[in-house]
Amino acid sequence: MTLRTLTLLLLAFLAGLVVYWLAGGAPGSFAQEDGPLEIWSACLLFLAAASSLIVMPVRFWPRYAFVFYGFFQLGLRELPFDPWIFDERVLTASFYRETGVSAAAVAGALYAALALWSVFALFRWGVPASWRALRARSRWLVYFGLAGVSAVIAQGAEELIGVIPMSPTVVGAMHVVEEGLEAVFALALFQALYVAWRR
Repeated sequence: MTLRTLTLLLLAFLAGLVVYWLAGGAPGSFAQEDGPLEIWSACLLFLAAASSLIVMPVRFWPRYAFVFYGFFQLGLRELPFDPWIFDERVLTASFYRETGVSAAAVAGALYAALALWSVFALFRWGVPASWRALRARSRWLVYFGLAGVSAVIAQGAEELIGVIPMSPTVVGAMHVVEEGLEAVFALALFQALYVAWRR
């Protein structure tokens, strides 16, 4: 599948969400936390997390675990609600004294181990790989850079909403800019993954 075909499929998915939203099936406004842009961004990031396990050869999974973990964490951040995934208390002995060994404790410990390994793998293998890609002028860095710029501008728009007095119309427009750029961020990251690992 070409990058263009993949992008068109993902945009068709967004169009479907917008049509569903316009039909009144989804609550919330277009660019709010539970609107189609936010939901599409979260779905895209979770899809990228799953896709990373497909496009990456299995032998690279431990080395590039941060790719899956990073997409998964970003997807959680985009959700309009806060799911329980990890309780920091699993890193303390008092947690096990109070609750014993439970499914939640084991899941939390495994999640913490994945997080720590991902940070190690990022610095051990990810940073050198990125440096080599930069020197080779790899195409995926263009999409990664677009994602970074979009994220910075979206964060700036979000911060401006609470700081500068604005009319309701301007606030609505700023929300559209923020959520739209977050959607561009998610799409560009997915494209970077696909270009980097496409065989």
